[in-house]
Amino acid sequence: MLLICCLAALPAIVHSLTQTLFGGLMTDIRATLEVGSFGMGVMAAASSLPAVVLQPGAGALVDRLGARRTLVAATLGYGACCAWFALGGSAPAATAARLVMGSFAAFLYPAFISVIARLVAPDGRQPAIGWMQLALGAAGIAGSLLATPVLASDTWRLALGAPAITALPISIALWAVLAHPMLRRPRAAGGTAPQLGLTQVLAIPDIRRACLVAAATGGIMIALGGLLNVTNARVVWMLPEDDWGAVNAMFFVGFALGGPALARITRSIGPRRTLCGALALLAASMAAWAYLPVEHGTATACAFTLCCGLGASAMSIAVAVAVRAVPVESAGAASGLVVSSMACSGMLLQVAAMATTLIPGSTPVGRSQACAAGIILLVLAALSVARRVTDAPARGSGR
Repeated sequence: MLLICCLAALPAIVHSLTQTLFGGLMTDIRATLEVGSFGMGVMAAASSLPAVVLQPGAGALVDRLGARRTLVAATLGYGACCAWFALGGSAPAATAARLVMGSFAAFLYPAFISVIARLVAPDGRQPAIGWMQLALGAAGIAGSLLATPVLASDTWRLALGAPAITALPISIALWAVLAHPMLRRPRAAGGTAPQLGLTQVLAIPDIRRACLVAAATGGIMIALGGLLNVTNARVVWMLPEDDWGAVNAMFFVGFALGGPALARITRSIGPRRTLCGALALLAASMAAWAYLPVEHGTATACAFTLCCGLGASAMSIAVAVAVRAVPVESAGAASGLVVSSMACSGMLLQVAAMATTLIPGSTPVGRSQACAAGIILLVLAALSVARRVTDAPARGSGR
């Protein structure tokens, strides 16, 4: 079971590494492809757009066709798009490659959640999702730290094209291990509830609450980890280039460690209070991120991003709340809706941050503070709905 879950998580982890590495290499990519600030923002957000549009449907398709077929096909397609991006010679080609790449990536996380829901006992799913978040955070750390040597060696095409090399062996391994009987059946063993449609899933109150929490936590993870941390380190805090990766890596350290840590806390005090505490930390950390001076340099900046990462790690609880609220047969659709909310938020935050550069007379500090103000309002909105999350297991969910 552990081997199956780990392999099912691998494609999503590779995607996380690639996305984070892209954020750290934007300077070189922009210079090589001769693209402006707004065009670079569009390229950064291009892989998130399919997740917004396709992720709920992708999750429902995973429920219908099974993780084996969808995850293997998506992994192969994702690898091909990485090769397309690495070999592309223009900004439009690179943006198109990331757009199609995001379409395949839309299947990766819902497929993993579907595997977890069918193979892991209910009381073990929150820790499993937390450990998955630890792996995603570790990929973010690796991507942040690898960005500096890749920038120095001018090998961004090789670095971002590497998933194309690993896609085939990973797909072969997935096809072999995902032949488990419980993953081939249309329903989990002993299940009696039918697969729910997307509108039926979205009608469940805890699903809607989980989506807003995911927008505030996962969306911020995308925006900060993929763009804003490095931008702040470069143009606001004016840190040395060698420290940009470390500042971003500390965010992912918090995000990674927070997953399993919050799973343990949730077992003691329940998801509602754990979510509220994590969101309060995130709001306070974002205020410090934007409004407190950083004369102390890199160490202070790292402390700010670490705390932001810890708060954003509540994303794992949002996913667990959504999966708990539906039958096992609809876990893919539930996670697809939650991750779609995360991707939508992350994309809008990135585009909004890039659009602030078009404001006449704006300063880097002013733009940073404006972005932080919007993020804090989003977190506070999520905090207000998190207080109504159901602590007891959802009834009628087949658990």
